[in-house]
Amino acid sequence: MIEPFPFDEHDWGRIRKAAKSVVNAALMEDSRLQSSRFVRLQRLLKRLQSKYDNHPLLTEIEADFSLNPTDRERLYRQAIMRFSSIGLPTYTCRLSLAILLCEELNDSESALQELKACKEEVFMQGDMAEKADWEELLARCSFER
Repeated sequence: MIEPFPFDEHDWGRIRKAAKSVVNAALMEDSRLQSSRFVRLQRLLKRLQSKYDNHPLLTEIEADFSLNPTDRERLYRQAIMRFSSIGLPTYTCRLSLAILLCEELNDSESALQELKACKEEVFMQGDMAEKADWEELLARCSFER
């Protein structure tokens, strides 16, 4: 069975550092630098996939930082399928996908489906912020229908 968070401190630190460099480039509004830093993050995540048995959290992280909304949607859906297949919660990934669908892809109907699919997980396992995010997004997507 795959653990929910199997990453050792060293590897998780490398992921955080690479992700932070993507964020910093975005904050500097340097799209070329952001793109090159994202490629570095992708390479690191690909290398870690074999070490961590194709863990879906690595795919979710790649989706979180991908610059292309269509790629992000595809990656989130891949991660959700993998999380589900190994019995791990999907709600963080589904919330991110719902935000993408509602805010960037203007597909509030699909966003609502994702929110409905993760409602039980969010309210049983999520923290207060995740529950509030779920409720806020539900209201926003319902309003935009």
